[in-house]
Amino acid sequence: MSMADYEEELIHHPNSRVRTQRFIEQTQTAFNFCTSPAIEPNEDTVQEIAALRRSTDFRCQSAPQLLDFTETTVRPGMHEDCIVGGYLIFVLMTKTSGSRLPYDIFCKLSRAERDEFREAFRKALIEVWSCGIIPNDRALRNIVWDQQERKCYIVDFEDSHLIDVEKEQPPGFTEIEFRRWNIDEERILKYEVCSE
Repeated sequence: MSMADYEEELIHHPNSRVRTQRFIEQTQTAFNFCTSPAIEPNEDTVQEIAALRRSTDFRCQSAPQLLDFTETTVRPGMHEDCIVGGYLIFVLMTKTSGSRLPYDIFCKLSRAERDEFREAFRKALIEVWSCGIIPNDRALRNIVWDQQERKCYIVDFEDSHLIDVEKEQPPGFTEIEFRRWNIDEERILKYEVCSE
């Protein structure tokens, strides 16, 4: 329904006035939010930069390194989907070798290859944790696999938090992490049954 439809409903259905009026106000607020320029970074951007900075400070070999970033505002003509005057940040980081594996490709690996991947992932995640970076967005899409080097990298830290490793112990790795990241063998078997 459009805003005009809701306003029309107010005229023809006065009993729904309070609910409809509240919805119109919420929609107008959301519309203003979506069409007004942002003046500061969102929390995802702040978390990503903090995690990359931490990865760099600890010289983490299992995550990208922050090279630099710059903050500015969107200028006219920069991009057709951007709101002029809005907050803009450019982040420059190292590119990890390898690529992300689509889930169907991961499932088609042999059991031995999946086990090798999981072992490389375990090592990468433990190293990332030891830097005090705790990823919250646990999914295969946030793991890069370098098949030649047989190494995993953890990427995309926009949903993560940091801990002070001098005051707080990083998590201990258990087999449940494979399930949390959707790479456990049980899930693979279910996927194979569903895709047949």
